[in-house]
Amino acid sequence: MFSSKMLKGLVLTTILFTITNCCTTQNDLKEEEISMAKKNNNNIISPAPGTAEVKCIVTDIFEKENKLFCSIKVKSVEKYGSSTKPISANSEMELEFKESHKEKLDSAKSNKEELLITIVSKPGGMGQENDTNWRIIKIFE
Repeated sequence: MFSSKMLKGLVLTTILFTITNCCTTQNDLKEEEISMAKKNNNNIISPAPGTAEVKCIVTDIFEKENKLFCSIKVKSVEKYGSSTKPISANSEMELEFKESHKEKLDSAKSNKEELLITIVSKPGGMGQENDTNWRIIKIFE
């Protein structure tokens, strides 16, 4: 019925098909790692270099040199990005912020609400004080 060449070809094709379907690819492993990270509340993903996630209370909002600033009291630092300057709990900081954050910061100040924010360290220029080299880049809900 079948010639020996056809039978050998069929057996080899079946073996190759079985082996390739049993193996997982690197992409499958990466997708599994990503889904596990999401399930574990993103513990694996750290903030970007030069940034930190900080719990704080807004104590003042003001304008200086046509830029918006707020003063905060740091309650705790939740996460650091690599090469981020250390931030002490209970320290006070001045942060620059965008107009789009003003309403949320005003509300937090009025209600003495604790905020979780992401801040980034700006490179300091000559003659600038270190405590004004921070900027708010995100306010968490």
